[in-house]
Amino acid sequence: MPEMNEALQQATQQLERAVEDLGGGPEALAGISNGLAICLQTLQDAREDAERTAAGSLDLVRLEARAAENIDLARLSLQRQEGAGDGDDVAALQDALFHTGRALDYLQRFVEILTERTRMADRERNRKEFMAG
Repeated sequence: MPEMNEALQQATQQLERAVEDLGGGPEALAGISNGLAICLQTLQDAREDAERTAAGSLDLVRLEARAAENIDLARLSLQRQEGAGDGDDVAALQDALFHTGRALDYLQRFVEILTERTRMADRERNRKEFMAG
């Protein structure tokens, strides 16, 4: 899980940079698109880790699936942006930013729930060891 946390922190920084650059004008659009593509790859790697970890837990599987769906939607928006006209390219990038942010939110929630469950299991194990011992 530490790798997933690091990936999510990195994706957060990449997304924040892309959002900041959105106001930079038409020349910044290519850089935003490239930055988002890198961010989406980082999120995809974290999502794959989440998929392996979520097995057997329905709520975690749902969060991972929602993250995957938003990653796919963000990629589609980026593809749409490449072929879009002047006004449509900004709208497509905004869609991509929105879906990237949602994917990041779902994966962060996934990590929070998993962390809490791990803490609860550790506390219970410690309590049992204390009572046995």
